Amino acid sequence: MGTVIEPPEVGGLHRRCAREAARIRLERVHGPDRRQAGAEFCRGRMLFSLSWLVSGRHVPIQRSFWTVSSGRPPIDCMTCQRAEPTLVEPSLPALTVAFRALAIAGVGGVSLGFFCAFLLIDEPVPAFLEGGLSPMSQKTMLAAMVGLPAFLALAAALYLGLAAWRGGRRSLSRSSHRLYAAVRVVSPLFLVSVIPFLFRWSIWGSRPLLFLGLVSAFSLAAYGTTRLAAAALPAPCGDTAPARLWRRLCRPWWGRPRWPCRPRWRGRWRPPSAPTLLVAAGILGYVAYFSYYTVAFHVCVRTGYDTSIYDNLVWNLVHGGPFFKSSSRFGPEGGHFGVHAELFAYVLAPVYAIYPRAHSLLVAQSVLIGAAAWPLYCFARRHVGSWFGAAFALVYLLHPAVHNANLYEFHFLPLGMVFLWAALNFLETRRDVLAALAIVLTLSVREDVATWVVILGVALALTGTRPRAGLIVAAAGAVYFLVMRFLVMPRFAGAESFVFIYRKLLPPGEVGLSGILKTVLTNPLLTLIQVWEEQKLVYSLQLLLPLFFLPVRRPIFLVLAAPTLVFSFLSTEYLPVAHIRFQYGAHALVFFLVGAVWALERTVDQPWARARTAAVVGMLSATLPISYQFGAVLQRQAVYAGPVHYRFGIDAEGAWRRDAMAKLLALVPPRAKIAASGFTTPQVTNRPDAYNLTIGLFDAEYLLVPSERQDFIVDEHPTTVRLLTSGTFGIVAVEPPFALARRGHGTGQNPAFLDRIGR
Repeated sequence: MGTVIEPPEVGGLHRRCAREAARIRLERVHGPDRRQAGAEFCRGRMLFSLSWLVSGRHVPIQRSFWTVSSGRPPIDCMTCQRAEPTLVEPSLPALTVAFRALAIAGVGGVSLGFFCAFLLIDEPVPAFLEGGLSPMSQKTMLAAMVGLPAFLALAAALYLGLAAWRGGRRSLSRSSHRLYAAVRVVSPLFLVSVIPFLFRWSIWGSRPLLFLGLVSAFSLAAYGTTRLAAAALPAPCGDTAPARLWRRLCRPWWGRPRWPCRPRWRGRWRPPSAPTLLVAAGILGYVAYFSYYTVAFHVCVRTGYDTSIYDNLVWNLVHGGPFFKSSSRFGPEGGHFGVHAELFAYVLAPVYAIYPRAHSLLVAQSVLIGAAAWPLYCFARRHVGSWFGAAFALVYLLHPAVHNANLYEFHFLPLGMVFLWAALNFLETRRDVLAALAIVLTLSVREDVATWVVILGVALALTGTRPRAGLIVAAAGAVYFLVMRFLVMPRFAGAESFVFIYRKLLPPGEVGLSGILKTVLTNPLLTLIQVWEEQKLVYSLQLLLPLFFLPVRRPIFLVLAAPTLVFSFLSTEYLPVAHIRFQYGAHALVFFLVGAVWALERTVDQPWARARTAAVVGMLSATLPISYQFGAVLQRQAVYAGPVHYRFGIDAEGAWRRDAMAKLLALVPPRAKIAASGFTTPQVTNRPDAYNLTIGLFDAEYLLVPSERQDFIVDEHPTTVRLLTSGTFGIVAVEPPFALARRGHGTGQNPAFLDRIGR
C-alpha cells in the first residue's frame, strides 16, 4: 500500500479529496483491476487540484504518487496538475508584458510578411540566394515585411489603449497578459517563412553544411515556440466540457505504467490503438516502397558489385557449393568468410531457395530494415508513451541513413538493427529465451555487429535496467567478436582485412590492428589530426539532427557512440564509412535512436508532457527537411545509392536494358562460367562461377560487356579490347547496350565491335 499526501483541511471539498485519495491502493495488480486503480488514482489527483484552486491556497503538487512497496515507476497525469493562473508572469509590470508581446508580434509579422511576399512575387527560389531579385520584387518584399508588423503593432496598441480607457490600470494589466499569451500561442506559425526554402533540393545539393545549419536553427525555433505556446495554454481540470475535450486531445501525452506497458487481455481480442496502426501502416508502406524500387533498379541492370558478391555467395550456399564461396570477388577459389563472418546467410537460404535470384535478397533486406521499426516502437512505447513511440518509429522510417542503406545494393549490416532492438525489448520484459535467440541472430549478421551486443550489455548495466543480464550479454558479444575476428577469420583470409580503412594511423613497420591501437592510445592528438575531415561533421549532423540531438543529452551517449567512433570516425581518407549514402549509418542509428528514447524519458521539466511534446516537435521539424533533401521518399531527383545516382522505377531506358540482357542471357547455359562487367555481374551470379571483370577473367567461357564506351568502368575497356584483338574471345551477339562474347568463338564480328567501343 502506498502513501498519499493529504492537503490541509480547508473545507468539505478537501475532506472529500482526502477520502477519495485514501481509497486508492496502487499495488502490483494486472488486468482490469490495475486499469481501474489507475483511473481512480487520476480522479483523486484531479480532486486535489480542484480543491487547491477553490481554496486559493498554493500547495506544491507532487509530480506523482506511487506505492513505496511496489518499486515501480510513477504514473503521471498531465491533466491532473493545477491549472496555471491567468497571469503568465504576475510579477512583471504590465508595460513589460506589453512590450514583450509587441516584440514577439513584430518578429512574427516580419516572418509572415516575408512569406506573403514570397507567395506574391514571381521570382524563383534560387534568386533569393543569388541576389537576382528584380526592383519590383524587392519593393514588394520590403513593403510586406514592414507593413504587416506595423499593422499588427497598431492593432495591439489599439487593443491595449481601449482596455486602459475602459477599465483603467487593472484592465490594462489583464489585457497585456492576454495579448502576451495570445502571441505565444500563435508563435509557431511565425516559422512558415523558412519552410519554402527548406524543401528545395536543387538549392542545397552543393551546400550540405549550410542546409544542415539552417535546419538546426529551424528545429530549435520550432522547439522554443512550441514551449512558448504550450506554456500559455493552461490545462483545465474538473469534469467540465473543456476539461473533457482537453483530456481527449491530450490522452497520448499521459504517462503509462512502465512494466508492463499494457494490461494483458485474455479471452477476447482488443483492437489496436491508433499509434500502433500508424506504425504498422508505415512499416508496410516502407517495405512495399523499397522492395519495389530496389528490385526495379536491379531488373534495369543497374545494381553492381556488392549485390553480385552476396547473390553468388547465397546461391552456392543453397546449392551445396564450397563454404562461403563468392566467385564474383575471389574467382573459382577462395571464400568470403575471411572478409566478413555473415552467417546470417544460412537464415536467408530458405527464402533464397524459393526464388534463387538477387530479387529475393533485395526484398528480404527491405522487409527486415522496415520491420526494425516495430521493436523500436515497442521499446519507445514503454518508456515515453504510444504516440511518442510512434514518432520515433516514423523518424526511423524517414531517416535518410536508413533509406540509403536500403538502396545501396544488398548488405548484411543493416539487417542487425531489427534483432538488436528485439533483444533489447525481450531483455527489458524478462523474456530471456527470446532475448538469447535475438542475440544469436544479431551475432550472425556480421562479426563487427558483435560490438553492438557488447554496447547493449554495457548500456543495460549502466542504466540499471538489468545489470546482471547486461554483463552476461556484453561478455558474450566480446568473446564472440574476439574469437571470430582474431582467431577464426584470419585462417580463411590469410591476413587481417580492412586495415586500409585506418592506414594513416599505422605506425611505420606495423601492418595490423595492433599498430592502429597503439597510435590511438598513445598519441590521441595525432589521431585527431589524421581522422579530422569536414565530411565527418556533415555526417554527424545528418545522423543526429533528425533526432534533435536527444542522444547527446545523456552521458550514456559516450557509450552508445562507440561503434560509430570506431568504425566511421577513426577512418582515414576512406569516404564510404563516414558518408550517409552507404550502409554504415546502421552503426550509429542502432544506438542513437535508443539513446534518444532514454533522453526523452528523462525529461523533468514541468509540466513534463509539454517539454516532451516540444522535443518531439523539434525532432519532426528536423526530420522532414533532412529526409526530403537526403532521403528517398519525399523527393527522388537528388537520391544517390553509394556513388551512383539512383533511378526509380522501370523507365524506357530501364526496360530497354532489361530486354537486351534477357536476350543475351538466353544464349548462355545456366551453369556456364562467365565474366561480366561491374554493373552486369549481378545478372549472372545465380550460378556456381560468375566473375567480375574488374577482379579478373579467370577461366570464364563467356564474356558479358557493355556495347558503349562510356559504360565501361575501371580497367574493363582495355581488358576487353585486348581479349577481342587477340582472338581469345569472339563476339556472339550484340544487343545494345550489351554484348556477349565466347572463348574460341569466331572473330568475324570483333572488328566492328572494336570500332564501336573504340580501340
